This record gives sequence, structure tokens and C-alpha cells, in this order.
Amino acid sequence: MQHMKNKNGFTIIELIMVMIIIGVLAAVAIPRFQDIVVESEVAVEQRIIDTIYDGLETYAREMYIANGVRSWPENPFVALSKLPPDYDANLFVLSEMKDRDWIFTGETNAAYTNTIAHLRKSDSIAIWTYEPSTGVLNYNGAPFGPLDVLHRLDDTNNN
Repeated sequence: MQHMKNKNGFTIIELIMVMIIIGVLAAVAIPRFQDIVVESEVAVEQRIIDTIYDGLETYAREMYIANGVRSWPENPFVALSKLPPDYDANLFVLSEMKDRDWIFTGETNAAYTNTIAHLRKSDSIAIWTYEPSTGVLNYNGAPFGPLDVLHRLDDTNNN
């Protein structure tokens, strides 16, 4: 009986070892990838809030030059030269937010008055408050962290 000297494939053991290695790599990489997605979303939020802050200062300076009095807009998004792509000017209720929306509640929402809100990918809502009379943008810590993070189904109470 002749033995084959020319081997044309992988043994079952080699295939199982490759599958184990791929499984270990995936088990390590997937949680890290999820952390990167969350970190990038927070960085984008901070950048947008920073842009709003700078826009409000510019708006107040322009009003001072025009009128001699610093004033701020009722809606902080008005102070931006370019709106965030997911900003919805017609939405004021946190529980109705979709697809990473940015909204400003204004005076129309009794529970969350003058609140800037962003729906995160995790279905939680990051919120900041804005005081139109003073132009103060309230945030938590540096750089521009949200005052609170609401879990949409539990904390918004249809507001």
C-alpha cells in the first residue's frame, strides 16, 4: 500500500486550532470596539457642545456690537453657522427622539425646560441645560460632559 507524500489540505486539528485562535481574538476585540464607539460618540458630543458654547459667545459679541447690549438667542442652535446633521428643530419631546437626534426643548417641555438633548446609540439621552437670559450652558465637568444621562424608556416619562 502506498502512502501519499503530497498533502493537499489541512487536518481537522489545524482547522480547529485556527477557529479557536479566531474566537479568542474576537472575544478580545469586540468589547474593545464597543468601547471605542462609545468614546467616539462622547467626543463628538463634547465637540458639538463646545461649538455651541463658542457660537453663543460669538452671538453675544455680535449683539453687543449691533445693540450695545450682550444678548443670547432663545435656542442655542441658532448661534451656530452650521447645525449638527441630526438636529431636529421641530422636536421638543425626549421620548420621541430617533436616530441620534439632537434637540432643544425650549419652554415647551415642562419636565426638561431649556434642555439640549442628544440620543446616543445606546438609546440613552445625554442632556445639558441652557439659560437664554444669561447665555450660560450648564454642563458637568470638563470638557462639556452632560449634566445627566437618561435611559429613555425609564427616565423620560414621555417628556
